Amino acid sequence: MEQAIFYLRKSMELDELYFQARRNLITLLYKTQRKQEAIRQAQKLIALKPDGKLLKWAKTAIEKMSR
Repeated sequence: MEQAIFYLRKSMELDELYFQARRNLITLLYKTQRKQEAIRQAQKLIALKPDGKLLKWAKTAIEKMSR
């Protein structure tokens, strides 16, 4: 999983609007017990104003991870 996290970060360096990569990164961070970092990435995703479905996903993810 660490290698996947590394490459997802790299892909976002090239294109910060690559929303699917950020979503996958959030999921992996959460699964590897990095909840605070996952929440920060979800907040960044919201700030980038994705489409409605992904925006809703990010807001719901933050809500669930904040519990």
